[in-house]
Amino acid sequence: LPLRASSELNYEIIEKSKKILLDRLRNQGFLDAHIEYKIVPLIHNDKKENNTSWYELHFYLRPGKKIQIKTITIIGNILTHESVVYNSLTFTLNSTVTQSQIDTSYHDLFNLNLFNDIDIQRYPDLIQKEKNHLYIFLREQKPQSIEIGGGLGTEDGIRSSIKYEHANIGGYDIKLSARATANYKLFFFLYGEPLASAAYNRFMVLPLADRIEREIGLGLNYPRVYGFSKNTSLFGDIVNLRNNALFYSEEESKLILGLSHRVTPPINITVQNNVELSNLQCFEAYHTTTYSFREGCGWLTTVRNKLESGSYIYDIVSSSLSFDFRNDRFFPSKGLFFSFSWQKAFSLNTAGADYNKLEGMTNFYLPVFGPLQIALSLKSGKIITLPND
Repeated sequence: LPLRASSELNYEIIEKSKKILLDRLRNQGFLDAHIEYKIVPLIHNDKKENNTSWYELHFYLRPGKKIQIKTITIIGNILTHESVVYNSLTFTLNSTVTQSQIDTSYHDLFNLNLFNDIDIQRYPDLIQKEKNHLYIFLREQKPQSIEIGGGLGTEDGIRSSIKYEHANIGGYDIKLSARATANYKLFFFLYGEPLASAAYNRFMVLPLADRIEREIGLGLNYPRVYGFSKNTSLFGDIVNLRNNALFYSEEESKLILGLSHRVTPPINITVQNNVELSNLQCFEAYHTTTYSFREGCGWLTTVRNKLESGSYIYDIVSSSLSFDFRNDRFFPSKGLFFSFSWQKAFSLNTAGADYNKLEGMTNFYLPVFGPLQIALSLKSGKIITLPND
């Protein structure tokens, strides 16, 4: 307790001490505990000195009986299956329940992102006063959403996007995400001559469908794998993308399966397996006294170990460790995000070579004033090519 003998009489500290005692009792199962206190002046003024009055502080504890949950009633779950709610509770029927268990259950339900409002109420049994009936009142969010966007950029040209999400497939808290983005490059002149003309001519030789860069993805996320820790989730993605760069064009399809575990709120571990099929077309670089670029896919050699035109099939096993200290995962305005990943890639055809890849990334977010902020991203990696047997 923050109270000390011979300390100055402070009602704020007394109330804080009362709350600490009450929380401790309720976290031992005495949910209906009451505490009162009385300040008693000393009649005999033996200790009165230097114009100081002395008092005794008496706490009266009435813990009552430990509370057990007799029934649980869930109200308002129109779509969500009751098993999803039950699996988020940290207590069971006919067992002693503590206030911390109720609070944790409330936060776990809220973190499902399925409900706009949650209220947990207890009502005593008319016969067995130590037994309580628990009512969980829920107000569900709309499970489906759709986002449509578009824009114009110097790198991407004209771009458009559409995203559909369903947050509660079948009522079992399974997340579905379908997304598609497309863009068409326009501003080749920004590269300057003679590079602009060379890049434009290469681009226009491609069929119209191949000139459109795209990313199409379909993903499922099971945020809580029952039977495992409640912080363990499974996810899977199917992705197809088309990328047209200055010195190469690439079409790639991926199948991604993974498992993620949140150790503590800022620390997350992810393990996943990717199967990637890509068709790569490399162009010769344009060389002048002004421009000196890597030839063809030289840049991809350092980034993804792809050396020349052809088809590549890789099975990639990866793991990552991340630390997230941002104030918001989706729209951060301050904080730090750091991740470190390792990949082991196995070439499934003769075009590619096996390799290891180590990569680290750090993002900083710093508010300046009003809506203005500074965002800085640092990324570094190393590919180690392995000899094929």
